[in-house]
Amino acid sequence: MKFQNEMKDKIQCLYEQYCITNEKESEKKCRAVLNKVAKELEEKLKKGEYIKPGGYKMFCSDRENAEMAYLGAPGKGVKTEDILLEFKHQKAVEANNILTMDNSLTAQKKEIEDVKQRMAEIQMQNKVMAEQMAVTQEMLKMMENHGKKYQFFDKNNGRK
Repeated sequence: MKFQNEMKDKIQCLYEQYCITNEKESEKKCRAVLNKVAKELEEKLKKGEYIKPGGYKMFCSDRENAEMAYLGAPGKGVKTEDILLEFKHQKAVEANNILTMDNSLTAQKKEIEDVKQRMAEIQMQNKVMAEQMAVTQEMLKMMENHGKKYQFFDKNNGRK
């Protein structure tokens, strides 16, 4: 019985060591796979490519693609879900920052477009007013010329 208990304890100890080693190796493998599949995402983050109107949607799409590639990679082991959850948590913070910037930039872009539209409308109104002014001046000249003809005609009629 004593021998069986010692053997059981040794097997339990070996099993626990094996589990710890397995978890460490799984974590290394998972991080390596995740770094590989998320490399493009990380590069775009560093370059600031998501800091623009529509950047949040692009970031979410790239993040989802990285997650799908990670899940599709074989041989990750027991830490697959833990590492993915950690990744999602990290990227959720970045996603919120990108969303805030995206909303701000989108609002600024809309405001700029509204100002440009108002400026175009004002320019069009100015053009129409200038054309109307030219037509009015032309009409005044024609009326003055016409009036002089009438005056000349009246003077001639009056002399007769």
